Amino acid sequence: MLNSLLLKCGTAMDTEWAGRVGNTLADVARIEGIFQGRGSMREKLSHVTNFVANILLEDIIPEGGLDRIKHIARQAGLNMQRLRAREKQIQHERAKRQKDAETTGGAAKPIDGDTAAKLGYKRVSEMKDSMRKKAPDQSQRWSRTTKAEFEAQGGVLSAEEKASTVNPFGAEFLPWSEGERTWLIDYSSKIAQRAHKLNIPLVAGVSGTTAQIMDAAKFLNCRDIYNVRLAVLGYLIPVRAHSFHEIMLAARHFGCAYGGKGDYTDIKPLTSAEIDELKPPKPAAARTQRTRTTPSL
Repeated sequence: MLNSLLLKCGTAMDTEWAGRVGNTLADVARIEGIFQGRGSMREKLSHVTNFVANILLEDIIPEGGLDRIKHIARQAGLNMQRLRAREKQIQHERAKRQKDAETTGGAAKPIDGDTAAKLGYKRVSEMKDSMRKKAPDQSQRWSRTTKAEFEAQGGVLSAEEKASTVNPFGAEFLPWSEGERTWLIDYSSKIAQRAHKLNIPLVAGVSGTTAQIMDAAKFLNCRDIYNVRLAVLGYLIPVRAHSFHEIMLAARHFGCAYGGKGDYTDIKPLTSAEIDELKPPKPAAARTQRTRTTPSL
């Protein structure tokens, strides 16, 4: 029973997403290790969102589902108010699908955990879909950054990521696809136009992955939502899935303040001093230019 639940939290190793450790019986120990604190931030966030969509929300999809698990949910400290609200959204979606089926004479499409999760961030999904489209050549979506380059830049790879050979361009490359290679930004959209006007980098559109993680954090009653956002920044930017702006826009829908101007100077919970430490050093020539004095005449 436990093994089958753990497998629902896993992701197949031959998929392209960063943060997977597998979903076969041979991977159970690795998946369990993620929930015990081992693994990278990518792996932890991926498995938590899988738990919410594939187990928690799957349990409340059937009529009366939340009532059947409410005692466990309360003991686990989950956000009961949010679960009740999502249950109502699921019921509304089920009624809508049934009505549509009656109109067309077909069968109502069932609701799964992924659908139930997306009910919590419809607006983010609409924003994302309005500003991007799939790149025509999807065979090029895989990363061209080598594992050695990633580590030299400060990136940390798990044992599974180091051993992965899934990237079709070679085992030396990172085992995931990149947002900017997978998607094309539609600069006719208002969101993209505003970002372009402010010279804000865009990669793959407003981040649905950020919304999924923030939504999961709300269910788990994570009260320090800014730390969750910081973890998402650390997850998605290094793997080139999304830009800073795309992540911050999505997180804003979950209560994280953001002015929307690509400002890198206000990233709660980091202090100004901590943000300064993250900035790359200025080139030596620039430092010399700044300190040079005019010779005496």
